[in-house]
Amino acid sequence: MPKLILPVLLVTMVAGGGYFYANYDVDITRDADGNFQSVKVSAGGGDSTPIPTAPSEEQPAVSPRNTIRIATFNLAAFNEDKLADHRISDILVSVLPQFDIVAVQDIRAVNQGVMAQLVERINATGAQFDYAVGPDVQRGIVKRQANQGVVGPYEMLEPYSAFLFDKTIIEIDRSTVTSVKDTAERFRCDPLIALFRVRGPEPAQAFTFKLINVHTDPRRATVELDLLDDVYRAVRDGGRNEDDVILLGDFGTEADHAKQMVGLPGITSTIGLVPTTIGGLLPVDNILLDGRATTEFTGRSEVFDLIGQLNLSLPTARALSEHLPVWAAFSRYEGGQAGHIAAGMPTSTPQ
Repeated sequence: MPKLILPVLLVTMVAGGGYFYANYDVDITRDADGNFQSVKVSAGGGDSTPIPTAPSEEQPAVSPRNTIRIATFNLAAFNEDKLADHRISDILVSVLPQFDIVAVQDIRAVNQGVMAQLVERINATGAQFDYAVGPDVQRGIVKRQANQGVVGPYEMLEPYSAFLFDKTIIEIDRSTVTSVKDTAERFRCDPLIALFRVRGPEPAQAFTFKLINVHTDPRRATVELDLLDDVYRAVRDGGRNEDDVILLGDFGTEADHAKQMVGLPGITSTIGLVPTTIGGLLPVDNILLDGRATTEFTGRSEVFDLIGQLNLSLPTARALSEHLPVWAAFSRYEGGQAGHIAAGMPTSTPQ
């Protein structure tokens, strides 16, 4: 696999006594034979609210739990029509708040409005959730693609991904929310990246991590997975001094094959061989991490049994998705223990 050389991006500017944190897009360039040529990091759009260095009066109360749950869930062509179906929206309002942060995939809507409405319904129960999407979705730009043999307005929309998170437990650096762009357009759904930190512990001790939200097309999973090692290294070595990088989402293939195709040494599947689809035999949804770096992983993970835990009928569960939520538990503290400060871990706002 070709090695990645990431150019240095200077994004910090002093203006009016404050700082402007530029969003960025990562562009991977390859030649006609698929050989790596370069990575371009460019300015993107979206909100630029940084992770604060200390609690403020506006921040919500912090949960006292010692661990957090990071999850992934393919929502299977989620759109306004599915949200309007009370069977589906009631399931989501019940299930999603059981996790502290969820990487969701396969949203088919012309803009981010459907995610805003979903969060409104979750928060109507007393929760305090928020969401993040990529710069293109923030700008209301969603590519349309008429696939062979596929008709219908939602099917013609390119899927996008998002992060949903509990604001009382997780904070996000919105200046890091970006989508990876392959100039050869080999990703059908561009991986979504963001930097997060757990609330509660002192900033230097709180678990800080980058998530790469993956949604591969099973028809070309091999090609897309082959690009992920470049993406992973670009994110890991992107100048934020953060080695806790977690790949999660729908990999379109079972765990061992996904690890083999990604081709990164030390990468571990948190799910193993547990099926992640209704009636399926393979774990196509997964959370992958480098166990040598992300020692915050507690070893606890699970495929959430929608049918059994919510007493759903098979048709109702399938109306939502063929996929099941997958989650893993992590310590709230950097290094997995209170009082631990990672070497080189920044105690100021990431830049």
